[in-house]
Amino acid sequence: MLVLAGAKELPALARAFGGPVVHAASAEEASRTMQEEKPALVVAAQSEWHREFLSSLSPEVRPAVLGIGAEADASIADEWLSPDRDEEEGAVRLRLAQQRARTRRLTARRAFVDFLTGLPNRRASVRALVREAERSRRSGGALSLVLIDLDDFKRVNDEKGHPAGDRLLRKVGGALRSVTRGSELCGRVGGDEFALIISGDRPVALNAAGRSREALRALGVSATMAACTLRRNESLRELYRRTDRELTAAKERRRAQVGAGASLQGRPPAHLTV
Repeated sequence: MLVLAGAKELPALARAFGGPVVHAASAEEASRTMQEEKPALVVAAQSEWHREFLSSLSPEVRPAVLGIGAEADASIADEWLSPDRDEEEGAVRLRLAQQRARTRRLTARRAFVDFLTGLPNRRASVRALVREAERSRRSGGALSLVLIDLDDFKRVNDEKGHPAGDRLLRKVGGALRSVTRGSELCGRVGGDEFALIISGDRPVALNAAGRSREALRALGVSATMAACTLRRNESLRELYRRTDRELTAAKERRRAQVGAGASLQGRPPAHLTV
């Protein structure tokens, strides 16, 4: 259980929860606890930074939230408990909050997770990009986008069938997930296209792209990538279009290089390994 500063811990909640309790005095501490401990319950009061912190959590990972205060606020809590209520009611409302959170996570998983790879889908990736852009503008930090396009994926579907293509995509999803760090998000945004959302500048993004490239290479998969950092006064739509243009140019350069190499060697280029 994560208790945010300003929300007094009620003995009934601690007993009903039956697990360790962590207190956080700031959004930074709360975010670190979410990443490291993954609490099943957050107890919050009706304060501005509590709302901001809870709204930053994506629906698919947001735990149960129980508000403590005099008035209910649906934007901050799944269930609301007044401090003067008895322990039995506290335990009941805790269970209700947990049940609602489980239902919400199941619904969010269907809406925001790509069923084939288990990665965030395009909708979830766009939401994450918007969320991280807002955070970077508040903090003054950099935000970068990396687009990844698998090379010659269509040939796998054409020559080995769509089940083979699906198996490859599942392997790719697992490989990309294995090298994605806590400050990064990797999602599938198209058939054979993936995106990395990076809290950092271009060198940080290139480092993440390099890790992804090596993970795919271990599968026998090659991919074309492009990385761009959000500019001052640039919209997210413009960032995506700029990165996509760089990706298209990189793919054209690759096709020219592969075509030249194939003509010199007298054989077609190698394709993806399933």
